[in-house]
Amino acid sequence: MKASDLLDASRKATDTTHPAVLSLLPGNAGPVEIPAISHMSDGDLWVLFFHAAVPSTAADPGANVMGLVLVGHAPENT
Repeated sequence: MKASDLLDASRKATDTTHPAVLSLLPGNAGPVEIPAISHMSDGDLWVLFFHAAVPSTAADPGANVMGLVLVGHAPENT
């Protein structure tokens, strides 16, 4: 998917002119059993870890584990 098409689809998902913002974490931070919801005290985050069919490298085209932040707050950049 081209970046412009992805942004357009994301804007439609939010029904605004601003695309949706999702915070993802690498799967190596997650629990052993997947899918799972886990609390991370660093940042007070609640994260859903799941398998995603996104290759990490050309040599490893299998499913990978990703973490989607469901609840949390990041400090604003000043």
